[in-house]
Amino acid sequence: MGYERLERCALKIMDYPHKCTPDDLHLHHLINYSKARGNKEVRKILKSMVEFQDGEPPHPKELTDWVCAGANVGRIADTKGAQCVLFQLKVKQYGYEYMSEYLAGLPWKYPKPELRLEALLANSG
Repeated sequence: MGYERLERCALKIMDYPHKCTPDDLHLHHLINYSKARGNKEVRKILKSMVEFQDGEPPHPKELTDWVCAGANVGRIADTKGAQCVLFQLKVKQYGYEYMSEYLAGLPWKYPKPELRLEALLANSG
């Protein structure tokens, strides 16, 4: 089963206000790669996408979503409000308990309370 490419920007699906460029979708990391600086295990999980293998991206679906090029390249998808909306969508897809445990289980060297699900969902603006 391949990684399902959305037909619309995930931010648009969740009605996040931005100038959407729907014809050019990018697979966006929900946790910015720079947050894993100095942590090889987490950086490996968040590794930038080079190529798909058997239709699957090299990192988990829980940490990526399709957003339009305008939101990805323009860094709109990295804002706290957009991150909140993207994680709300992941909770709809996988459930609160699963996503909370998934994020808590990432092998951080030091605790990252700002990357716990409850904190991410509280960042509405």
